[in-house]
Amino acid sequence: MSVSNRGKFERICRRKIENVIAIVFRETHCRYGNEGLDVNPEKTQYTIMSRDQNIVRNRNIKIGDLSFEEVEKFRYLKAIVTNINDTQKEIKRIINMGNACYYSVEKRLSSSLLSKNLKF
Repeated sequence: MSVSNRGKFERICRRKIENVIAIVFRETHCRYGNEGLDVNPEKTQYTIMSRDQNIVRNRNIKIGDLSFEEVEKFRYLKAIVTNINDTQKEIKRIINMGNACYYSVEKRLSSSLLSKNLKF
């Protein structure tokens, strides 16, 4: 695909994604807004996952008076979600947290004061 066609394809894809986000937001707002649920645009972020590193990033989507920020990564349910779907960093972070937890209690676990029945 040539560079000019690629740019045109990217703009069309981004426009379609923005339209889908706008439709989902409006549906959600219409359905649940009357029940007191509302979207906080200052806390709401989005990312477009792609293996292509050259696509244009960090654009905001404007829906009515609200603006939603595009980010490279964000935390969702204690997991880090990246725009290139990079799981290696998340796996490394979880392993480091496990190691930190283990080494913080290692001396207590190896203590001779604990019975062997408690250790296994």
